[in-house]
Amino acid sequence: MGERPLGTTLDRIDRNGNYEPGNCRWATIKEQQINRNGTFVWFIDGKEFETADDAAKLFGVTIQTIRRWVLGFYDARRNTHTPPKNNCYRIERYSNERS
Repeated sequence: MGERPLGTTLDRIDRNGNYEPGNCRWATIKEQQINRNGTFVWFIDGKEFETADDAAKLFGVTIQTIRRWVLGFYDARRNTHTPPKNNCYRIERYSNERS
């Protein structure tokens, strides 16, 4: 593996594989967070993003706004539901839906 680069830790490329030389890499915390179960690929206005944070930065909005665009929003004070925006959705990263 060589010497550890600054700001990285050991990570498995195939998260279900073993810790062995062909399946390991030096990765940042962000790379490791993306490479775990329960993460999503975000699609906003035809663009693909690794994280909601990446989308928020590009569009100049908060992560919460991205989540509202994708999931819709229920306002309990007004008892109203705003549906998701067209062309905004997410897919679980390690599901069978994505090949």
